[in-house]
Amino acid sequence: ELDGYDKMVAERTTLAANAIVKELGRTLYAYKTWHKDPLSRIIITGGTSRLGNFDHFLAEQLEVPVERFSLATTNLIVSPELEAHQAVLPQSLAIGLRAVSNVKKHSQINLRRGEFAYVQNYESILRGVYATARFVSIILAVLMLSYFVKYYFYTQQIDQIKEEYKKEFVSNFPDAKRRVRGNVTFAKLRKDAEMKIRQSIIEKQDAIAEFQTIMKQSPALLILKDLSERIPKETKVDVTLFDFKTTFAGQGKFVFKAETDNFASQASIIEAISKVEFLKNVEEKASGAKPGSDGKIIEFTVHADYEAVTL
Repeated sequence: ELDGYDKMVAERTTLAANAIVKELGRTLYAYKTWHKDPLSRIIITGGTSRLGNFDHFLAEQLEVPVERFSLATTNLIVSPELEAHQAVLPQSLAIGLRAVSNVKKHSQINLRRGEFAYVQNYESILRGVYATARFVSIILAVLMLSYFVKYYFYTQQIDQIKEEYKKEFVSNFPDAKRRVRGNVTFAKLRKDAEMKIRQSIIEKQDAIAEFQTIMKQSPALLILKDLSERIPKETKVDVTLFDFKTTFAGQGKFVFKAETDNFASQASIIEAISKVEFLKNVEEKASGAKPGSDGKIIEFTVHADYEAVTL
C-alpha cells in the first residue's frame, strides 16, 4: 500500500535488514562455535531497533528469541528525561565503557573476520540435509529389504527349477542316475544333459540314415511314394488298407482299399494307380457307396501285381 518516497524507504530498509541478518548470522554462528553454548535470546537496541516489527523479523530469520531493550526488565534507575531515549541508551553506555576500558581486558576476537569471515548460520540447511538423508536412508532400507525378499524367492524358484531339471534328466536318462547323486553342481548336470542329448540325436540320425539305406528299395515304399506323387492333391482320399506281400524275388501282390467323396475322384485315383510302373494287372475288385453314408462316401478296392523294374 506504499508509494513514492515511503515505498523507496521500505525497499531500502528491507535490503539493509537482509544485510544485517547476514552479518548477525555469521557472528552468532561463530559465537556458538567458539563457546559451544547456545544463545538464549537477543536484545536489540539503537535506532534500528525502533523499526516496526524488526524484532519479529530477526527472530524469524535467526531462529532465536529477540526482544527490544526495556528499562523495566532491569534494576537500573535513570532520570525520567532519559527514559524516552532508552533504545539508544545502552549503546551510549557501551561506547563509553569501550572507550575507557583497558584494551587487553576485552576480547581480541573479531567474529566476522579470518576463519569466521564466511561462516553463516547453517542450521536450517543442516536440518534440510538431515531430513533428506533420513528420507534417502529410508528409501535405501526399503530397497535393500525388497532386494533380500526378491533374492530369497528367486533363490527358492531357482532351486525348484534345478530339482525339476534333475527329475527330467533322470527320467530321460535312467542310466545316468548316479551322476545326480550327492552335491552335484547344476553346471555339471547341464553339461551332462547336453552331452547325452547330443549323443541321442546322433544315434537317432544314424538310425534314420540306416533305415533309409535299407528301405530305399522297399517295394511297398516305392509304390507309396509313386502313388503320393500321382494322385492329384485336390482329390480327397482316405486309405483304409495298404497291403503288400512279396511272392517271389522282385514280385508281389498289392491290395489298395480307400474311400473318396465321389465316383470322379475314384476314377482319378484308379487311373493314378494304373500309371505306377511297378504295378501290373491293375484291377478294380469292388466299388460302391458306403453303407450309411447316403451316397456321400464311395469305397473301392484295387488289386495289382508288383514287378520290379530292372535297369
